[in-house]
Amino acid sequence: MSDGLHEKISGLERRKVELKQLIDDQRPELERLREKLRLLEEGFFGKGGRRWFLVVVLLLCSSSIGACVYFLAFRKDAPPDTRELVYQAQTPRLLVTSVPDGALVLMDGKQEGRTPLLRPAPGGQKVAVEVRAPGFKPRTRVIQIPERRGAHWHAVLDSSAEPPQ
Repeated sequence: MSDGLHEKISGLERRKVELKQLIDDQRPELERLREKLRLLEEGFFGKGGRRWFLVVVLLLCSSSIGACVYFLAFRKDAPPDTRELVYQAQTPRLLVTSVPDGALVLMDGKQEGRTPLLRPAPGGQKVAVEVRAPGFKPRTRVIQIPERRGAHWHAVLDSSAEPPQ
């Protein structure tokens, strides 16, 4: 082999030895840092600390969101539509869906629209709901609307034996 090639090989071998020495010199520092990180994690999150940390974060986030909604909706210069949205969210509603879609919905004998139907409902009261569709047997149910919550009824209509007129 040529002398130039020998010099390159010996230079690479010297560089390899230098890099190994550098890695060996840094290894104790790396281990010390790993141990510090482990102790920090144990001290902060140990013995259920992680769970409590998440609970606190969730509580802070939910209370912040609630405070923002309250502030935006009820301050004096809040737009009226914002207040209306908050009041609507607190109003009980009845959701009526059906198979087939587009069935006629009657509430207490009064035609309200077609499914899917979402309407404000009187909280704490019962409502008679009837769902009708051509070629299907009508279904009727009396639904108790909870206070401050809504209700949902999914009516599956049976096909009638008679052909639609």
